[in-house]
Amino acid sequence: MSLPKFPDNPDLTRENVINQIISSIAMEELGLSHIINAEGEKLQYALGTIEGVSGPTEPATIEDLLKLNASVRDTLNSTMQNQMFLKAKMQNALTSAVLQGPMGPEGPQGVAGAQGIQGIQGIQGPEGAQGPQGVTGPEGPRGPQGERGANGFAGITVRGNYDPNATYNTNDYVISAEGNGFVARVDDPTSAPPTDFVTTDDWAPFVARGARGMQGVTGDQGPAGAAGPVGPAGPQGPMGEQGPAGSAGATGATGATGATGATGNTGATGATGNTGTTGPTGNSGASAIVIPFATGDETSAPRTNAAGAPLDIQIVSFGDRSSRIALSGNGFTLPTGNGVQYTFSMPRQATVQSIYFTSSNWSAFAPINGAIVTPFVVLATAPANSQTFTFLNNTETLASTSWIGTGSLLPANTTLSGSRTDINVMISAGMRIAICCAYRITGNPSAMEYFFYYSGGILFS
Repeated sequence: MSLPKFPDNPDLTRENVINQIISSIAMEELGLSHIINAEGEKLQYALGTIEGVSGPTEPATIEDLLKLNASVRDTLNSTMQNQMFLKAKMQNALTSAVLQGPMGPEGPQGVAGAQGIQGIQGIQGPEGAQGPQGVTGPEGPRGPQGERGANGFAGITVRGNYDPNATYNTNDYVISAEGNGFVARVDDPTSAPPTDFVTTDDWAPFVARGARGMQGVTGDQGPAGAAGPVGPAGPQGPMGEQGPAGSAGATGATGATGATGATGNTGATGATGNTGTTGPTGNSGASAIVIPFATGDETSAPRTNAAGAPLDIQIVSFGDRSSRIALSGNGFTLPTGNGVQYTFSMPRQATVQSIYFTSSNWSAFAPINGAIVTPFVVLATAPANSQTFTFLNNTETLASTSWIGTGSLLPANTTLSGSRTDINVMISAGMRIAICCAYRITGNPSAMEYFFYYSGGILFS
């Protein structure tokens, strides 16, 4: 659209100037009509209602239409303001006299002219403030009953992401692998939701996946990771060229003494010398003591809790064992009565060096599936006049293998063994010692009660 073009050599009389101003107003009005028409076509394009022209490739969302409506409203507001300016400009031009001279006497009133053609309706102004509530009018007569509307959409049941192994019913809502929402049209649909946002025999589209958001700002660089392990040594490179000969080195050390020569003939026996004084008595050599142990007949069997940890222990001697004794923290207190006094006292200070033991089940048993049953031996000590014993945790010795539950019976007398040679725990003279036996259950722990045999030895130095 071009602007009004004035003649090259205009005759700038007052009458011609007024005519040129009115012509420019008409051209601007024409331009504004094109702008309003373009805004209308913009809305039709977004809605896909222009004949012969296809709309956007993706349907406009509510958010898109609201933004477009705001843009059209802003354009129309600007157009309305310009229209008001042009109206004032035209009124001033029409009321201007062709020739400005002295005001003459008022002439007689002219004949009323014919009524002008009604102008085009102006752009709707902004909505005014709401008026006061009017008086409620009388109730009108009741109209005829309208036709029954179509059945509304049944409520949906949200089922989350689509699972091909799940069973769905009519109106179940799922999210497809592509992120679109679909509602089942039938019970137990036989197909998965479509990849496109379309209707199938089994599924109806409900909510389309939203557009991908803008990429976020790149975050700060994270701290440097820990250094990786040193890689394996590379292959040895080829041997380099031989360098120039170095300067002569220092004289080497004297070589080893040569082989002893042949023994000469034995000389005559000399006279016997005087007997020397007796030397001091040397230190006594180190001694080692082995304390053997073995369980006897069955008594009350130790138990575990639901987490597989021991609830009780048994004190073992040589050929006998105590009843089960309940644990308390990292130790236990000997109860009164018979069947528990199987401890011994240290006659002198000694160091526990190692423990070796074997354990076996006295009858066939079947741990639950996945259970790992591991027997162990541990020492506990108490002061000379105390019945409260504390475990020496560094002496705990586990069986190197375990009984594992597979759902089948393990035969009787299935034997396990374990040893520990790095103990090095010193026990003072007079301390009471208890050799304790128990077991743990890991893997699939549970509260159980098993009876096992134990035997072995403890090395003191």
